Formats: sequence, structure tokens, C-alpha cells
Amino acid sequence: MGKFKSGLAAAVLWASVSGSALATEVGKFYGAIDLGQTKVKDWCVGTAGFNCTDTDTLFRGAVGYQVNQNVAVEASYADYGTVEVSDNFGGLVEGSASGFQFSVVGSVPVSDVFSLTGKLGLALTDAEVTNNFGFPNTKDSNTTMAWGLGVRFQLNESVALRAQYESLGEISADSTDPTADADINLMTAGVIFNF
Repeated sequence: MGKFKSGLAAAVLWASVSGSALATEVGKFYGAIDLGQTKVKDWCVGTAGFNCTDTDTLFRGAVGYQVNQNVAVEASYADYGTVEVSDNFGGLVEGSASGFQFSVVGSVPVSDVFSLTGKLGLALTDAEVTNNFGFPNTKDSNTTMAWGLGVRFQLNESVALRAQYESLGEISADSTDPTADADINLMTAGVIFNF
């Protein structure tokens, strides 16, 4: 029983130290690195008989400023990866996207170390579709409303972990073709470093 009480006391002490660290984040800059998966909705629709992948790995770097305990502002750049459709004879169509996000991130503490988060902002995304079938390649820049929901766990005063689901809205690689729009959704996990 003594070991249990000692462990419980250590856990409470760690949580209270981490909780006070969460409070000291206010007015500080932070950096974040996120890894995850991009999914392009409906990319594989109508591709029966072809090989199709509608997901890829994404990488994102971000910097932010913690305005107060509940609000931060964040800017990020991400490579959202490449999706493709191919046949068995070397034919290939690839879609890729990358871009910036500028967001306000809200946070609601559930405990001293755990918070629910939400983000809302603008995504400036460049999308491109290339092929080797002889059709014209297309490329376009998009500005869309981006939003996300997630969780954050504060490890100590310097480091936190986060996980997020995000939507970039409808992204197009060809502004002349309204049927070329596709929803891009993200699932990410990352590490936050407070400066």
C-alpha cells in the first residue's frame, strides 16, 4: 500500500507541476512538428480496374504564439503528399498538394495537463495533377476555410503532444473544371516545443 501511495503522490506532484507549466505558456512562442495522413475524398471514384491510392503521408512544421490559456495563433506549412491512379501498362495520374495555413487555435482544459482543441483559419493550398497519358497537366492555387478538432497533452513546461482531425475544404487543381474539386482531410499527431 505504501508503494501505491508513493506512486499516487508522485503522479499528483507531476500533474501539478505540469499544470503550472501549462499556465506559464501564456505569452510564449512555440514550434510544432506534425506527421499524419492525408485523404483525398472521392479520388478513387470511377477508377474500377485501375490501381488507386487516395491517401498519403503528410509532414507539417508550424510556429505559433500562445496569446492566453485558451487562444493561440499559428502559421504552418505542410506537404500533403501525393495520391495516384495507375494501370498495369505504366499509365499514371498523380495529384499532389502543399501549402500554408494561418489559424486561431482554441483550447479548453479538461484537466491540468489535458485539453480539447479546435482551430479555424485559412488554408492557402497549391494543388497539381500530372499524368503521362498526354493530357494537359493542371495546377491551381486555392484559398479555403480550414478547421480542425483535437486534443493536447502537456508533458512538461517545454513539451506537449497533440492529435488533430482537420479539413481543408474543397481543393482544385483546375479552376476551369468544377468537377475537379476534392475534399482534403487530415489526421495528424505532433509534438509542440515551447520557446
